[in-house]
Amino acid sequence: MEKRVRKHRLALMVMLGLAAIGLAGCGANAENAAKTSKVAFMKTAQNKQPQVWLQGSLSRDTVHKDDTFSVLVVQNGKETAYSKAQLTFKDIKGKSDAQVIKLAKTKQKSAFNKMVKDQKTYLKEALAAAQSSLKNQQSSVSDYKQEPIKNTDDDGSPANLKAAQAKIDQVKHNMALFNATKFTYAAPKAHKLSAYVNTDDNDKKVTAENINWQEDNPAFKTPDDTSAITNTNVSKLYQYKSENAMSYTFDENGLISESVSLLNEKYVGYYVTENGDTSSYDWFLITRTKNAKASAQFDTAKTPSIKKTSASLVSSDD
Repeated sequence: MEKRVRKHRLALMVMLGLAAIGLAGCGANAENAAKTSKVAFMKTAQNKQPQVWLQGSLSRDTVHKDDTFSVLVVQNGKETAYSKAQLTFKDIKGKSDAQVIKLAKTKQKSAFNKMVKDQKTYLKEALAAAQSSLKNQQSSVSDYKQEPIKNTDDDGSPANLKAAQAKIDQVKHNMALFNATKFTYAAPKAHKLSAYVNTDDNDKKVTAENINWQEDNPAFKTPDDTSAITNTNVSKLYQYKSENAMSYTFDENGLISESVSLLNEKYVGYYVTENGDTSSYDWFLITRTKNAKASAQFDTAKTPSIKKTSASLVSSDD
């Protein structure tokens, strides 16, 4: 009986040990961006908890406190891009990740509402311009009639009068369709992340990385684009949701090896390029860190959703 109990205890200990190893393995491919000393984008994206990254255009050689950025939330190997939510470092100073995400959601929706309002204003301005053009044509009619040789493209000609009136009719039609449309905000969706890496001649050390994601960008076409105008297709004319493919590349020079202090908060990440030319960087992709020793690292080919490629990811002029 005692031997049987010992066997049961031993079996239970083995099972618990295996379970612990399994749990450790599950977290092996995930990092908390704010705590780890070696920050790698795709690895932090595997975390079950949302990780906040900031993506913006460089106004100087390095990221600056006055730069603006959009918010990229990564979680479970996916990303949600709040590309219309342009924030500043002052906006997020002292805020938790949850508060930053909430702010990004609010800003994204506000940007959409402003876009609708701006388009309505643009249509009004287009109508005013068209009406002014017709008035100018009408004021030139008498001069046109007195011309000994008349050209159809002269001011005041019947052809120009007809074209000016047609422009007014077109813009009024567009405005009627616009005003009859109910524009509904749609929050950005989560999309799967992917990345590629180059390795050295020994196929061990990563030398360059290319990260890819999708942005949901609502946008408007211009009043002049009338090809899609129908009574049943108005929403497609004035609002469409496009998934912009984003692709950023960096090599060793793009790694931020030491955290950058902005408004007394530390950031780490990458300087990246869209065209693969790493002789200069135009964008930053960074995250906040609470680790004083934090530095950015390449991801490894073992990280989920990363593939090695023999095709060169960079085209540096160096």
